[in-house]
Formats: sequence, structure tokens, C-alpha cells
Amino acid sequence: MQRTTRAITTLTLSALFLAACARTGTGGGGTSSSALPESSGSATATTPAASGEATANQRIDIGALAANPDSYENQNVTVLARVDKVLVDGTAFLTSPSASEEGQFAVVVKPDATIDKDLAQGAVVWVDGTLVGFTAAKLADAGVDVTPQQLAGFKGEWVLVADAIRDPLANDG
Repeated sequence: MQRTTRAITTLTLSALFLAACARTGTGGGGTSSSALPESSGSATATTPAASGEATANQRIDIGALAANPDSYENQNVTVLARVDKVLVDGTAFLTSPSASEEGQFAVVVKPDATIDKDLAQGAVVWVDGTLVGFTAAKLADAGVDVTPQQLAGFKGEWVLVADAIRDPLANDG
């Protein structure tokens, strides 16, 4: 009897998890490939605005962002990100679709950002922000006081400037 109850509980929790992933458009989140398929949500969840103007935050898969970051430049996006390494005393972190340097992004948190979940290595968070080029001028224009020198170990071309860090387990996600 106890084995049956455990099996039912496990199946129920698995179904809820998969339904949540499908609802949020995260592409399932379980793959470690850097070429993740784009989520199957609405068209605006995976494609940038046709006009090139920033719109309300688009929820996109981090694999899609890593595969074609230049199409999201200066776009307001929301991604589900795992904190691979915390930098600059907790005001920045590295993330990637595969927990490696391939497709890696630096996420820099604005000084006035809303932070609903502490940044710790291994944590998973929603990041609401804007993708900008990795230059001192573009970082300053985006309103952050972190310099490329402070992210000296980061070798990418793009930085996600975060307006909000949210807990994916919160009901508003």
C-alpha cells in the first residue's frame, strides 16, 4: 500500500512540474544542451518584437537567448536562470544553458532592482531585465555601476541587466 501511495505521489508531482514548465515556457528545463529548443508557448514568448523596439518583458528560454542574443539586444526579457557563479559581492552572477562557459551570460543587478530571492550558487531565479552589449558605456547607460573590469573572468559579449530577481516558486511566476 505504501509503495502505491509513493508512486501516485511521485506521478502527481511529476505531472505538476511538467505542467508548470509548459505553462512558463521554459522548454522543460531538464536538458543540458546549449541548443535548447525554443519554448512552445505563444509567439511573443520566443521571438523578439518585429519592430526591434523593446516591449513588455518576453519570457524566453535561456537556450534561445544564448543561441541568438543579438536579436534580443535592448529587449525587455524574462528568463529562468541558474546561478552558476556569484560575482561582485552578490550584485552579479554568471548563468548559461549548460552550466559551462558556452552560451554564458553575466547578469548584473541594478542598484534599484527588486530582489525576491537571494543569489546563491545553484539557485534558480526568474530574471527580468534587458540584454545589453558588454562594454563600460553600455553598462553605464543601462544604469549599473559594475564595470567590465569587475567581471574580468567573464568573456562573453552580452550582459543581462536585471530589473528584478524573482523566486520561480512564488505564485506570481
